[in-house]
Order: sequence, then structure tokens, then C-alpha cells
Amino acid sequence: MVDGHELMWWTWRTGVRHCPDCDHLRVMLMSASRTGAVVHVPHGLRDNGPDVPITPRFVAAAARQALLAGWRPGESTGAFHLPGPERQDGP
Repeated sequence: MVDGHELMWWTWRTGVRHCPDCDHLRVMLMSASRTGAVVHVPHGLRDNGPDVPITPRFVAAAARQALLAGWRPGESTGAFHLPGPERQDGP
């Protein structure tokens, strides 16, 4: 539950383990109703280090960031992408 929104979340890993440029965790959020746009929250291990855990506090902060950026749980369709560490330096 984040700011009155019932949410669910999960993580998965992409890339190659122990590869400093290609090892990433991904976090996905969505309304617990399983409707509406899904939020993709990249969490780059390269930038945060392998010991930075994905915790409920991390997920709640990402959900709040998505809400501030215009995400509305249970509404719209498709993916809502939040910038992550690996995207912040790009154009």
C-alpha cells in the first residue's frame, strides 16, 4: 500500500552476472487490480553496487516517484518507464 494505492511488485535480473556493464535488476510495479499501465523501474547494479537491496522502502519510493511523474495505478495501458541510474547521463 503506497499513498492509498494497493500495488504489487516484482523483480528480475537481466544481463550477465559479474559483468560491470551489463548486470541489471529490474523492478516492475502495477495496481493490485492487475489493470492499467505497468511501471518499469530500472535498478542498475553497475551504478548502485550488488549490495543495494530492493526493499519495500525502495519500491515505495519508486511508486511515489511514478505517481509524481503522472502514473495513475489502474489507468491507461502499456508501460510507464521511470529513468534509472543507467539512463540519467543520457541525452
